[in-house]
Amino acid sequence: MKFNRYQLVVLLALLFCDTVCIAQDNIIVQTGWQGAYKEGKRYGDWKYFTAEGRIATEASYINDTLNGPYQLYDSVSGNKLLTGGFYKGDKHGEWKEYYNGTVVYTARYSYGNLSGYFCILRLNNWYEKNRRLLFP
Repeated sequence: MKFNRYQLVVLLALLFCDTVCIAQDNIIVQTGWQGAYKEGKRYGDWKYFTAEGRIATEASYINDTLNGPYQLYDSVSGNKLLTGGFYKGDKHGEWKEYYNGTVVYTARYSYGNLSGYFCILRLNNWYEKNRRLLFP
């Protein structure tokens, strides 16, 4: 069986790399991250996978800048840790932090600045004494 150059590169990438993304005939091989490029810059939805194949981060980009929904997951359990959004690289909209599936922190950002409301929910003494918030 004969392979053309394109097929050979894809085959080698699949054998030796975590993820492979093929976008408009451009082969992009990345360890962990999967997404597409447009004019050499990250564009659209990107995902970061752990070595076990779990999604650790989901983010959206326009011209290599965070823009759109953002989610962070626990790399072991797969539980959601953080959700929010970006606008031209700045936090924008509602952000939430989770602990064991329960929202423990909520904040609203406007173009990178904390605005509107900020709320930390009490779960138990352990959380208050030992847990560091992921943001702001």
